[in-house]
Amino acid sequence: MISDFPAIVDACVLVQAAVRDTLLRLFERRLFLARWTDEIIEETVRTLRDKLGRTAEQTDRLVNELRAHFPDAWVEPGYRELIPIMTNHEKDRHVLAAAVKTPCEVIVTYNLKHFPEGALKPFGIEAKHPRIPNRSLPYRRRDRHSPTP
Repeated sequence: MISDFPAIVDACVLVQAAVRDTLLRLFERRLFLARWTDEIIEETVRTLRDKLGRTAEQTDRLVNELRAHFPDAWVEPGYRELIPIMTNHEKDRHVLAAAVKTPCEVIVTYNLKHFPEGALKPFGIEAKHPRIPNRSLPYRRRDRHSPTP
């Protein structure tokens, strides 16, 4: 199955190696299309270095691997123009703006409180927790009465 379903992956998700690896494997198999921005990657790198003690060499390697293997994951810079009209948590407005620009139906994040329904609904976007396994992520929304495979 090849998907055309893009989902923005927030930095808080990319920081955790096991979750990042699982999502990237799904992306590699084209079960969904992971999307992120330079800002999301910069935030990931800062957290890995400052909070988790990763070296510059380790984080540089991660970014280089992401660029080499997932070059189409980067959202083009035009999303920044949308940041001022976003109404979610100030520190994550760039994430919602990128989701709107892509466009995406889903933001994969642990920070669900930063993405209240009222800020997302006008754009037809949902914030989803990256529970692994999670049948609702990152696939398209299903009618709750539809049979699941």
